[in-house]
Amino acid sequence: MTRFLGIDGNLVAGFDLPTDFVEAWNKILVTNDFLNVFIGELDPRHMYGVSNQDNFRWPTVNNGTDKYLLGLYIITLELPGIPLILWGEE
Repeated sequence: MTRFLGIDGNLVAGFDLPTDFVEAWNKILVTNDFLNVFIGELDPRHMYGVSNQDNFRWPTVNNGTDKYLLGLYIITLELPGIPLILWGEE
């Protein structure tokens, strides 16, 4: 999400997702196990979010609140699982 929102900088680590959003989404679908082993059906139990107490605070970024809301909107609509929403953004 930080790459999509344009706040990731130029650092790339070895096992990062591709920078293209479509390629990254495909990599997530291929590498994450969304199948329930007991029933053999799609049953995602992941928590996704754009906020974390260990990361930067969104209001400190230029247009950070808008970027936070856009990221949360995309994650809530697109990614299977539970949206992770934390409190405490100052």
